[in-house]
Amino acid sequence: MAQRRNTLIRRKQIIDAARKIIINRGSEYITIREIACQVGISEADVYRHFKSKGDILSILAQNTETSLIADIQKAHTNNGSTLQTVNFILRKHISAVEQRKGISFQVITGVAILGNGEINRQFSGIVNNYVLKIAALISSGIKSGEIREDIEPVSAAIMLYGMIQGLTNVWTLNNHDFNLIERYAYLWDIFKRAVAKFKTDADLGVKEK
Repeated sequence: MAQRRNTLIRRKQIIDAARKIIINRGSEYITIREIACQVGISEADVYRHFKSKGDILSILAQNTETSLIADIQKAHTNNGSTLQTVNFILRKHISAVEQRKGISFQVITGVAILGNGEINRQFSGIVNNYVLKIAALISSGIKSGEIREDIEPVSAAIMLYGMIQGLTNVWTLNNHDFNLIERYAYLWDIFKRAVAKFKTDADLGVKEK
């Protein structure tokens, strides 16, 4: 029992180290040697828990998907309108990025740069799943009459994903020199005004910023 617990702890340390390397140094520094150095173990110890770097990245992908989808599922318990629910999800992700606690979007970007076909396909599946779940929310908003009927749900969801991913990238490249939540609020307001069926400030909930 103790050995299994120690194995799980060590595997988590290795995954966390890979995640931190991507965020703090860049995906080009993801090597077994660098991961071992971060954890404070030998390269042989890393290989006792994972077959390869690809194996580590695959588990990292699974963890990333679990985190992103869990946030969407939790948002359904808020009993708000569709736009309020989507805003809640995106604000949670942006807030987590700003606090350096949730780094899913940086990880996705970092892994894509590696150009590993198999791993990229896995992360592509994560992004597609995320987009489809956001699109389902938008479809619900169209049916309820909150969102315009001429809005195509998947395209709108891709726009939202691109907005969050792009904002995260710009913030990272600029050494975090602007308020991420504040910039997000302005972008969300533009999106909301573009897709909402009703256009008054009261209907749009401008004060939600």
